[in-house]
Amino acid sequence: LEQRLARCSNLLRELPGYHSGHRPRLLQAAAVPDNYLTWQRVLGLYPLARPIALDAIERLQQRLERPFLEPPQPQGVLSRYQPREGYPVERLSGQPKHRQVALNPLGVPQVPADLLHHLFRRFAPVLEVDTRNDADRIGRVRWRVGGQAEVDTGDPLVYLYPGYTRFQGQVLLQLNYLFWFPARDTGDIYAGRFDALIWRVTLNEHFRPMAYDSIHGCGCYSQLFPAPGYRLTETPVAVEPVLSPVPAPSLAPSQRILLRLAAATHYLQGVTADSGNQSLGIEYAAADYDELRSLPLPEGGRRSLFADNGLVLGSERAERFLLWPFGVPSAGAMRQPGTHAIAFVGRRHFDDPRLLQQLLAKVP
Repeated sequence: LEQRLARCSNLLRELPGYHSGHRPRLLQAAAVPDNYLTWQRVLGLYPLARPIALDAIERLQQRLERPFLEPPQPQGVLSRYQPREGYPVERLSGQPKHRQVALNPLGVPQVPADLLHHLFRRFAPVLEVDTRNDADRIGRVRWRVGGQAEVDTGDPLVYLYPGYTRFQGQVLLQLNYLFWFPARDTGDIYAGRFDALIWRVTLNEHFRPMAYDSIHGCGCYSQLFPAPGYRLTETPVAVEPVLSPVPAPSLAPSQRILLRLAAATHYLQGVTADSGNQSLGIEYAAADYDELRSLPLPEGGRRSLFADNGLVLGSERAERFLLWPFGVPSAGAMRQPGTHAIAFVGRRHFDDPRLLQQLLAKVP
């Protein structure tokens, strides 16, 4: 693919008039559509709904922040999940084989497969999930007979995919960890089949964490945790504030991040350094996120988990009838990475390459 792209780009540059006329027009046309429906905001009188939404979001963020300051009592049993063959961490904390990573012509780091595997293993989190029933267990997504998808909790799994961000003139690597749950079992308008948590680690040019952030599979409940040496910037008053309950902990070479998750809602309730007591946990395996684009069917053939619009069919929530004026298609439904709108007030995307440039600053 890279060779074909290079050949095509060379042909493009050789076109008569490319530098004088074609290139400016191409740059002007290179606009990526966002994941909001403007017509819904117009019909829903968005300017009038915005102050009401900001007040509701502020109250929700206060509720989400409270468990970080006052750890709650579990509603069920605390189930611990840890990466398979991921301990002891000391084996993963040495210098990788590739200290220097080449950049492609766009400045994107070309991380070799073995180094990428090393980094995914090194920064894989430990989960501590308040478990009341099977809806609070992570698992593998599969198709079952009849054409309905489900999460097999007998096979604990994380789906991995890399990403990139721009920060202070550099393109940096991001590690995405996607965990699936069978359902959000809350009995309200936010309940429904399937739930998911995406945990993202942004690494600096030396492959050390500079920030962690997370969203649910619907794009909701975005939270940011700056690593030591970084801080959150100020958010404009008229835009949805960024929730950053606590800074990320400083990790010793033998430690991992421990994520505490609530029962039913799977809200994050704590981000701490793990003690490393691997004898108590359930091991989870890892799979390439691209598997979700082509899952085997029981009767033969393959099919993507995601529909053409990026949504997971069957994961719709009743909340979409309440939140449609804010322009997020089928609010609450699970969706494909790359389609996550993460704010109801303003426009903000999880995969915006300049998101952290807007939200983070280095501590002098």
